[in-house]
Amino acid sequence: MNRLSSLAIAAMCVMAFGGAAYAQTASGPADAAPSPNLHTCNYPFGSGSLVWCVSTEGNLVSMISPAGNQNLNSNEGNNEGYVLCTPTGTYYGLGWGSGGFGAPTLVSLTAASVTIARTTTDGRYTLTQKFSRDTVERDVTLQMKLKNNGPAASNIYLARFAEISVDNDFGDDRFDASVDSLWARDGRAFSASPRLGAVGHTSWIGDMGFACDAVDPPAVPGGPGLAMFSNRFNVGTMGAGATKTVYLAYRSH
Repeated sequence: MNRLSSLAIAAMCVMAFGGAAYAQTASGPADAAPSPNLHTCNYPFGSGSLVWCVSTEGNLVSMISPAGNQNLNSNEGNNEGYVLCTPTGTYYGLGWGSGGFGAPTLVSLTAASVTIARTTTDGRYTLTQKFSRDTVERDVTLQMKLKNNGPAASNIYLARFAEISVDNDFGDDRFDASVDSLWARDGRAFSASPRLGAVGHTSWIGDMGFACDAVDPPAVPGGPGLAMFSNRFNVGTMGAGATKTVYLAYRSH
């Protein structure tokens, strides 16, 4: 069980047994709750060398490339998803549960892409995610557009987390990181690369806490072990009504 899962379980235990009110802090939002949609294949795409699927709530639950090779860890309900960290609250949608976001809205669906929007339950932010494919490069690209619905805010981070299982198994991959990419390999290899742009990013191999910070990252290069990809976009300050867009590509090699 990774640290994000442990923190959410702790949050629910506090709520169940009383005590002080559990506010939205770095340990996770108060309304943390599991959702079956987060790890259900709702929007399947592709064939041949690239087959992938997205959940109703905007999680990449499967990425098979080349044929027969699942690259995402099926342990803990295909744990891939997103975390939004702000001074006023932490919001997340991961394979095992969701907190701080309202119900998803399907914005568009084509034969090659799906776009899903979710607004935080306090109404302050809307995250719109578009998933599309490049069958030649064998990658799935995530476009994440964040809108600030409230007053100006600073110290905002938008992060993406994934547990990797190259060659259909997990826990035996070797991994490494550069300034701009993360990758893991078994017989084949799998990588995550943010697109360079106006929004800077920080990437690391290892777990992520609810403050969008590294939690006990392993030394790199490293392994064999469980490869966890953490990509944090340093959004910074957003004016009232402002939007910022970032991109991340998952690729099989």
